Amino acid sequence: MVVPLIARERTLGVISFITTSESEKRYTEEDLTFAEEVAKRAALAVDNARLFRDAQEERARQRQFLREILLSVSEKKLHLCDDISDLPPQLKSVHEFNGLISTQLSQVRAATRAAAESQNFSDARWQDLVTAVSEAGMNAVVRRLRFTERHRTPAFSRCPCA
Repeated sequence: MVVPLIARERTLGVISFITTSESEKRYTEEDLTFAEEVAKRAALAVDNARLFRDAQEERARQRQFLREILLSVSEKKLHLCDDISDLPPQLKSVHEFNGLISTQLSQVRAATRAAAESQNFSDARWQDLVTAVSEAGMNAVVRRLRFTERHRTPAFSRCPCA
């Protein structure tokens, strides 16, 4: 007799009940009912073990992500901004970045969240992704600002005849 292991409408495998040819036992409806109950419980145990493993892995990933964020913040490498008022003072004065920060970065965050939710990411996972996208966007802005500042030349030095 073979009975499927089904948990949350997913077939995880099968469980086989066998007899020896010497016993000549025939399975009854009662045996089948018992086997189905054993299979349900076994499938539930297997599914719970998988869910527990996934939860443990997710917690470990979240702890590692938190460590990385805390290290970045403590080393002043990371400053998360929700709007222009959160920007460092040197960025607030740079007009060309204001539009990027206030509209495009918000749009990228919203699109990232929508994409992650459409893929059924967990809340923690899509929030991590949005945070990473925000960090990447802010890092790009800061790098651009630093590049602009390093390569800015005074007006009088632009003359080719000098």
